[in-house]
Amino acid sequence: MIYIGIDVAKDKHDCCILGPDTEELFQVFTIRNNRDGYGE
Repeated sequence: MIYIGIDVAKDKHDCCILGPDTEELFQVFTIRNNRDGYGE
């Protein structure tokens, strides 16, 4: 199972993706709450 955590805020969303053994599959990343951020 893969776990995804998203901290939703007004200006940005911070995301974390963990594997089955709580290993970090991707570095924590931020999505800006604007057109460019969603375009990424």
